[in-house]
Amino acid sequence: MNNNINLAKFGLDEKRQLLRTPDEKNTQESYFKAVFTPSPPPFDKYDATRFKYESFTVDTVTFYAFDVSEHEIMGISFNMPRYLTSGTYAIKKDDTSVGVMLDAGGLWQRGHEGSITFTRDAQKGSIEGTFHFKVIYKGSEYEVAGEFYLVKTGDL
Repeated sequence: MNNNINLAKFGLDEKRQLLRTPDEKNTQESYFKAVFTPSPPPFDKYDATRFKYESFTVDTVTFYAFDVSEHEIMGISFNMPRYLTSGTYAIKKDDTSVGVMLDAGGLWQRGHEGSITFTRDAQKGSIEGTFHFKVIYKGSEYEVAGEFYLVKTGDL
């Protein structure tokens, strides 16, 4: 049951299918683009259609995007301290300041060897920036690079 509650925070049911939530209002202006080199099977490309940018705890801010292909769900999720200001930060496997996770068909993998640069706008309730990192998925290493602009979907 606890696992289902956590999945629901990410907009997924117990079968990892997308739930529709009332806060899905930002898809018109928000975007999250990422390119994987090489493309991880079964995904030919990453085309996110579902976004979240909010605080799930008192200490952190999370933003993520899901690509729902005909095969499986692939998501990229960033987590950082709530107090972190706009700037450039390293992404390291063992560092907890800014973490990134790849969810590919239920396999969660932590990103490493990269960085993220972002600007948070409190007036607009938005965050935008660029990122790059490496991730190991099913025994192969992939490089991931992208850009994003997200409008808050909940409390920050």
